Amino acid sequence: PSASEILKQLQSPEMYSNMKWKDKAELISQLGNKASKEDGMHVRPQALNIIQDALGGKNANVHVLRSALIAAGLIGVSMGTDLIKQSSWKTIMIETIKLLKNKQCFSLAKKVLEQ
Repeated sequence: PSASEILKQLQSPEMYSNMKWKDKAELISQLGNKASKEDGMHVRPQALNIIQDALGGKNANVHVLRSALIAAGLIGVSMGTDLIKQSSWKTIMIETIKLLKNKQCFSLAKKVLEQ
């Protein structure tokens, strides 16, 4: 599926709320990979909003958090300095810093922040 198709699945409230954590993690991972490519440039702002929601959600599954961190890193590197213009980026950074306290996500959060 294209980045736009993945985005539609993740943006649909009915689909997202009924989705299993494994499917969410897989879709977020695919979205990060596709949005970080040149032809995925147009979905990056919306992809960052999805990542922001995944990182800031209550009781988020660790696999979903890890996929969101990886996707944030991929998109962040591909956007370069344009990244700071995105309103969701501040929240993503704050949530990533909070994950430094999480034993299961610590090393990945640290790696994303180093990028």
